[in-house]
Order: sequence, then structure tokens, then C-alpha cells
Amino acid sequence: MLERINRPWVHFLVLGTALFFFLRWLNPPPRPVVGPLNPERVENLKRQWIATAGRPPGPEQLKRMMAGELDRDMLFQEALGMEFHLYDNVVRQRLIRNMRFLRLGENKTEDEMYQDALRMELHLGDEVVKRRLIQVMEQILLAQNALPPPGEAAIVARFNERQEE
Repeated sequence: MLERINRPWVHFLVLGTALFFFLRWLNPPPRPVVGPLNPERVENLKRQWIATAGRPPGPEQLKRMMAGELDRDMLFQEALGMEFHLYDNVVRQRLIRNMRFLRLGENKTEDEMYQDALRMELHLGDEVVKRRLIQVMEQILLAQNALPPPGEAAIVARFNERQEE
């Protein structure tokens, strides 16, 4: 028994495994950071505004667009943290469709394709999945913070204020 433990490949295997787990403990995978938008995303926002409005955005408009983009990033990260992507049927179908498009799902069941897509983290780079998860988070926030319906007096006052419009 002692002869088997004294082999170099056993030492290599034990030390390699210990080193692997030590490094994973020392350097965990990085958490996504929501922070300042990079210049490419800001330019993309400007191009989208110009395509829609026909003119460049003003400083205040650009500031609001950037804040909205950061809000969407935070909602997306929160949805991932709550693992909504694991339970949403729209996300599931989108990932399965992506696997078929990439031809990575041949001879596999939908469950296997879905699990493979999650392992490859396809949900992180798909804009449709991102928009869906943001939409789910917005619906949850609206449901939790619903405003009470306005009273009759408030409706009449608002109507009178904007009657000229």
C-alpha cells in the first residue's frame, strides 16, 4: 500500500487537486459589476438616438439615456441573481432555439440542449434573454410598488390643467 502512495503520479494528482481548490478559494469567479458605461456603449446610445430623433442628443438626454442603461444592467444582474433565467419559459425556448441554430443540439432532447446552453452561459450574451429578464424584474417591481388609483378629484384637476392640450 505504501508503495502505491510513494509514486510520483500520486503526488502530482494530490498536489494538483489541492492547488486547484486552493486557487479557486483564493480567487473566486468575479461577480459582475455594474458601473460606468464604456465609450462604445455611449456611442451606440447616441447613434440610436440620432436614428430615432434625427439629431444628436442633448447633454441632459444623454445623461438620462445612460442612467436608463445602467438601471437595465442592474435589473438584469438582479434577475440573474434571483435565477429567473432558470424558471422562465421564454428564456428556455430562446436558449433551445439558439442551440438549434448553432447546431449544438443534434440528437439531444430539449432538456439536454437547455442544460448545455446554461453551462455555456448563452443567456448572458443574448439580447432577447436580457430584455425578457429586465421585463420580468420591472413587472415584479411594479407589482410590489403599485400606486393607488387616483381619486375623482385628482382626475378632474388633472383634466382641467391639461385641457388645452
